[in-house]
Amino acid sequence: MNNLKKIYEHIKYDGIRKTYYKCINKVEQIVISYNYYDTCKKKERDINTKFINEVNNYPKISIVVPVFNVDDRFLIELIESVIKQIYPYWELCLVNAGNLSSNEEIILSYQKNETRIVYKKLEINKGIALNTNEAISLATGDFIAFLDHDDFITQDALSEVANCILQKEPDIIYSDEDKTNEKGNKFFEPHIKPKWSPRTLLSYNYICHFLVVRKRLIDKYGELKEGYEGSQDYEFILRMCENTGKIEHIPKILYHWRVSKTSTAGNIYQKKHAIESSRKVIEDWGKNKNYDLDVRSGEYIGSQIIKSKRKLDENINIIIYDKEIKDKKFIIDKLGHCLGKEKFEVYFYSIDNGRIEKDEEIINQQELYKKLMRNKYTVVLHALTDFTDKELFINLYRETYITNALIVSPLILKDRKTIRSLGLSIKGNSIKRVYEGKKINFQGYMGRLSIAQNVDAIEPITFLIDTKEFIENIGLSFFEIDRWLKYCEKVSFNEQYIVVSPQLKVINDSELIIKENSKIFNVLDKYMNFFQYF
Repeated sequence: MNNLKKIYEHIKYDGIRKTYYKCINKVEQIVISYNYYDTCKKKERDINTKFINEVNNYPKISIVVPVFNVDDRFLIELIESVIKQIYPYWELCLVNAGNLSSNEEIILSYQKNETRIVYKKLEINKGIALNTNEAISLATGDFIAFLDHDDFITQDALSEVANCILQKEPDIIYSDEDKTNEKGNKFFEPHIKPKWSPRTLLSYNYICHFLVVRKRLIDKYGELKEGYEGSQDYEFILRMCENTGKIEHIPKILYHWRVSKTSTAGNIYQKKHAIESSRKVIEDWGKNKNYDLDVRSGEYIGSQIIKSKRKLDENINIIIYDKEIKDKKFIIDKLGHCLGKEKFEVYFYSIDNGRIEKDEEIINQQELYKKLMRNKYTVVLHALTDFTDKELFINLYRETYITNALIVSPLILKDRKTIRSLGLSIKGNSIKRVYEGKKINFQGYMGRLSIAQNVDAIEPITFLIDTKEFIENIGLSFFEIDRWLKYCEKVSFNEQYIVVSPQLKVINDSELIIKENSKIFNVLDKYMNFFQYF
């Protein structure tokens, strides 16, 4: 009955067609989840029993928990998970705004034997944001860790966090997480997160749990705000991340998010205001930056589709390339509906003979670069590319103003229904197309096929790039896939971001120029590759 109720809620919100594809997507997620935990069982989970001990001052971590009429079993499990931490330098700050006497009795009974537990009873319920701030006011630690009153953390959560602090000195830390049932004995839907990804965060709150923030950062930029009930943590995370570049991801599940009758973990429709609040977070973020944005809820629940309304007030270069350019007029006619009334300076580049043309005039590479430098942005486009968006070039341009991305690419399709790649993933000598062969109605893991996001690399089929960066670092060697991927790695290493927006699509099934010792694999060859490469 519970699952039928969820399906009914989805149909009410999304309609039958979208609900059907979400059910298909859910089945895929279940298979991925099964494979993940099956592998974990075989390997046995690596519990970190050590933390760096050759330091003078260990960071003190204050775990803040706003309590409100929570199931006693859940509260006990939460407190026990903190007390059993391998890392000893913590304090647990509990603020109780509820009226269940049993909750208070449990907390006080633990506090008698554990001096690291700090407790405060509120006379009135101030709401989740202000209740959390009350807990923060009790904290004396160097870092604040956030824990919901019905969830719990792994035994090595704080030792992992402490090691990260001591090794990398971050201001913000987040880990992977999963979900657990009411009994806390079954785990599912692991959320294996990417490294720090600012564009992904604008699409949805992928950071979520386990979140740890340096106290000085909170003191300087403020605690949680009212007015975003259900997404108060999203606003807080976004504001903190806006004010530091020292953000680290721990690629390990340290947090168990409990699915219960009232939690958003089980069914976000039970707290529909959270969906509205998440959109408000981004709308207000845009207003604070004086960005003219159109923000709407995405197909993946809790996600946002963000579109800049910025007008194209400058020229853009377009380099159209292929091994040999034969019919320039046909290509221009095909491009016609994308070019619109705006000014684009179009160049043709034939790779085989190195021929570069502009308005029927042959120019050399130096002349090309000189002309390109007149405009801030350049679009590189394979000649056999077809288009589904008449404002493709303008929208690629607009995306750069949302997160100052260095490179922006659309989703690349093989045909109108089949995906070629949502970027490339690089690990060692292995290059993988993300989601190759999947149908466009598939939402992807954690909705990735429906949100704009940061990626490691893209195929050089269609992309917009800063002109100066293009000329100085890659130039006309972009089509050599080995050099291109090395360049993408350099971009990611320097935290100059690459963004793919699935809302923008092009069609191209041409082969790339790849040396014999290089291969491109499908990222979903095996489900475990998904977690390794995403």
